[in-house]
Amino acid sequence: MPYGNVADRQHSRYQPGRSRFRHRESGQGRQTERQKQRKLSPGTKAALRNCFESPEWSVLQEPYGEDIEGITHCMTDYMNFCMDVVPVKTVRCFANKQPWLTSSVKGLLNKKKRAFKDNNQEELRSAERELKVHLREAKESYRRKVEQKGE
Repeated sequence: MPYGNVADRQHSRYQPGRSRFRHRESGQGRQTERQKQRKLSPGTKAALRNCFESPEWSVLQEPYGEDIEGITHCMTDYMNFCMDVVPVKTVRCFANKQPWLTSSVKGLLNKKKRAFKDNNQEELRSAERELKVHLREAKESYRRKVEQKGE
């Protein structure tokens, strides 16, 4: 009988990070997705610029005359041909990773977990306060970054 009226029997207690281990035991891992991303280096920027400046655009458009769809198809094919210059890198993306969780915030989270595990209340409170401040700053920084990209 796990829970009942019997004194000094099993107790329910909070275990930080326990759910993470349960997923591993049951065979379920983190949900990951592989994405292909293109990275522009100074060399590839120059190669792309050269690729787009070199063709005689009127020669590419001439066979299609007034056919807008034909011109669009031709231009799209040429752009895709030029994009083959840019190297593709496969990146793993975790579905549950918040973009504002930086390495410093993760370090503070681990510090808080250690204080909890050691049952050090004073260190736990200071770690929670510090984590709260750093999380607020990281979220604000990420928000500014996203807004700046959108402009």
